[in-house]
Amino acid sequence: MSNRVSVSVVKKRLGSPVRKAIMLYCADKASDDGSGIFTSKGTIAAELELSRSTVISNINDLVEDGLLIVVRDRPHQNGVTVEYDIDLDALKALPNVKEKDDDPSGSRTRPTAGPVRQPDRTRPGAGQDPSGSRTQTILEPSLNPVCVDDGMKPETDAAFEKFWSVYPRPKSRDRCRELFIKAVNSGVDPKRIAAAAEAYGAENRGNGRQYLAYADNWLKDRRWEEQSETTQAKPTQSEAGDIVTFWASRIVNGEPVTASAIKPGMAREMLGRKLVTLEQLRALGVSA
Repeated sequence: MSNRVSVSVVKKRLGSPVRKAIMLYCADKASDDGSGIFTSKGTIAAELELSRSTVISNINDLVEDGLLIVVRDRPHQNGVTVEYDIDLDALKALPNVKEKDDDPSGSRTRPTAGPVRQPDRTRPGAGQDPSGSRTQTILEPSLNPVCVDDGMKPETDAAFEKFWSVYPRPKSRDRCRELFIKAVNSGVDPKRIAAAAEAYGAENRGNGRQYLAYADNWLKDRRWEEQSETTQAKPTQSEAGDIVTFWASRIVNGEPVTASAIKPGMAREMLGRKLVTLEQLRALGVSA
């Protein structure tokens, strides 16, 4: 356990309560140099009362952001657990939760002038103290400005959390949240984005993470539109004969097709049945 690392984590902005909770948990398990974090994700999820998928996606995000470093896989009797280190330099580079006040003494100076609350003259005796003299209330500006949310409605917030939990390669949560809100403000249904992200993950299950788009790039490129088109247009076998014929027909007709939708085995079958040409597949970025 490292109190020094824990204090450093507390003072920094991590981007979300979940990220901070996970980093504090890791700091509790680390040495003073940030090394030696060896705890299963299932244990972290249980002790922080989070879902395992949430823990995994946020740890992956912290690794992508350089705050956690994958050291090695450590085998044990139940399998393998990943060992992590906290990059103290990356942690130090994060912005502080609260910057220092301009006044080093911490004293609060009463302003020389300020707005005056006018007494309510509809009530007898209003604006007077018990002695009968008129009083004025001086309103001082607060030193703690109110943090105004950027317009996320509850359903949008819930849809974003679902997006973040199901997207297969999350990265830069704050940037993703900004892009998500921008899309919703432009009229996109937030549930549509989350559903498309889930479909993208299901479609690419089994593919290496290096072949998947980062979450922020997926949102920036409005890939949910592409995903929705392919997901909604996918017919049953009774409607189109078979799925290979369906995708081949879309390729030949120049209709939108994502490269990730065409698996290598499907591409080889298309070529074997002469439904498409090798050049058409290569134009999509598909290798057979």
